[in-house]
Amino acid sequence: MLRMLALWVLLSVVAGFLARARGRSLITWLLIALLVSPLIAAVLLLSIRNLAVEDTPQPQPSRKSRFIRNVLNIMMAVAVLGIFYGLFNRGPMPVIKLF
Repeated sequence: MLRMLALWVLLSVVAGFLARARGRSLITWLLIALLVSPLIAAVLLLSIRNLAVEDTPQPQPSRKSRFIRNVLNIMMAVAVLGIFYGLFNRGPMPVIKLF
């Protein structure tokens, strides 16, 4: 079981680096691969257009939209960790007090 989880995470990281090579967000596609499937994420990445080879420059997102995207990525990562924690520890995740 632990080997399957390790393989799942490893293939998800590979899908994330594939996304970065194709001009997409590594973190977003890594989380998609963790949640759905590394194989499905890789197939989706290969089926959408490659942004890395386009000649037209892409407009840079505003600072506000980058902040919102980063916050949402962190929230998704926490949700994935909570799901895996609940699956393998058979109990609720402990409350983490920040303040």
